[in-house]
Amino acid sequence: MRTRTAPLLVLALVALAIAPGTLVQADSQQATLSDQQRLTLGQYAADTWNSFVALTYPSGLPDDNISADGVRAGYTSPTNIGSYIWSTLAARDLQIIEPEEARDRIGQTLTTLAGMERHEASGQFYNWYDPATGAKLTIWPPTGGPVYPFLSTVDNGWLATALIMVTHAVPQLRDQAQPSSTR
Repeated sequence: MRTRTAPLLVLALVALAIAPGTLVQADSQQATLSDQQRLTLGQYAADTWNSFVALTYPSGLPDDNISADGVRAGYTSPTNIGSYIWSTLAARDLQIIEPEEARDRIGQTLTTLAGMERHEASGQFYNWYDPATGAKLTIWPPTGGPVYPFLSTVDNGWLATALIMVTHAVPQLRDQAQPSSTR
């Protein structure tokens, strides 16, 4: 799990460091970065974003990981989906992608989420889905063994955080990102 979140951590730290007006020291004085530091951090951010692009299907869902040989994992989780949404917002705010691209990407993810099977009693998402289709996994892609669906409040919490971010950061998608009382 820790290695899967490393790209997100890098992108978040880069966003804090180079996005205009976001890095504030404890004494409320603006931190300054050299031109070389900004260039290096900007390259880290762009490279990290490109990894998310490589991991994401037309469904708007990212794969959990990709091997050094370029083989995708074939599974995703609510945490992966939330991380992709945060990263899309960071890429927009860092001007790596245009606002319209960010809105379109997040909109596609939200559309796919709306059709994904959830635990009826709690409304929570299950932990593993096929990123190409959004179908709940019952067979583990790497091994062909059975998957016993379970619910993770931590994973659902990360996704919920991303949805809250969308309601504030992308007004056009606010209604789509807000949880439905019928679920």
